[in-house]
Amino acid sequence: MNVWLWKEATFDAAHQLPLHDGACKRLHGHTYKLQLGLYVPVDSTTGMGLDFKHLSRFISEEVLYEYDHQLLNDRLRGLQPTAENIAGAICRKAKTHFRCPVKVRIWETPTSWCEISDEDA
Repeated sequence: MNVWLWKEATFDAAHQLPLHDGACKRLHGHTYKLQLGLYVPVDSTTGMGLDFKHLSRFISEEVLYEYDHQLLNDRLRGLQPTAENIAGAICRKAKTHFRCPVKVRIWETPTSWCEISDEDA
């Protein structure tokens, strides 16, 4: 049996979208909500797919350290710091780290979010 395991976190960051013709062209910030999902096999002995502490550690060390209270224009190495590109960057990093199917959801506001899977990243 395989299951999707999910971990959620929030981070605050600023960005501006210089190629966008609208308000987001100006420097501003968001409280982003992240959901990271991994599709893992469940061990028949332990009944677990993966200890949630591994997801927590990855989010803390690889995502929050990189993005929390940062100017995202400086962090995404040449990409526009859109929710789509943030999700893609996190998804690729998680896929490399965990080596299993990955999904990432990023909320830029409480009602606006995007989702990407490693197949699309």
